[in-house]
Amino acid sequence: MNLDFDTRTQLVFSLMASKTEGILTRYQRPDHLSDTAARGVINDMVADINAKIPAGEKDDFMAILERFKVNLRQITTSRQWPSTPIILRAITHAIDDAPKPMFEAVDLSPEAINGARIRNGEAVGEYWISPEGADRLLQAGLITDADLAGYFAGGKPSE
Repeated sequence: MNLDFDTRTQLVFSLMASKTEGILTRYQRPDHLSDTAARGVINDMVADINAKIPAGEKDDFMAILERFKVNLRQITTSRQWPSTPIILRAITHAIDDAPKPMFEAVDLSPEAINGARIRNGEAVGEYWISPEGADRLLQAGLITDADLAGYFAGGKPSE
């Protein structure tokens, strides 16, 4: 299940600003930032990180955050909080380094298979061009009336 926005925000905020283990505790807050301004900067950091990470499962999200921590530590050269460009570079590299699925998900349902066959003008069982079967594929958005036209003079059969 994909994480909702609020959960993602809480996870990123905790990673960045947790008082005991947050990334920012390892760095010195810039002197010119008041408490209010610092909270604003942290919120901006969290929003920037959250916006970059694609929607996905919690495990994938957490794996990206773990790679982000390593990347940020490796590219930050200052003892002060990392700048926005450094944060964005670290999160971008973490996302780029994320494992990609080896195979695309393929819908192997009878509807998807026969819808593809109809779109390609291939042979299908009678059911899929009957009023019931054709309506099922049409309602699922797998074919159009134009796709059926090749199977019948005048298009989709009537009931």
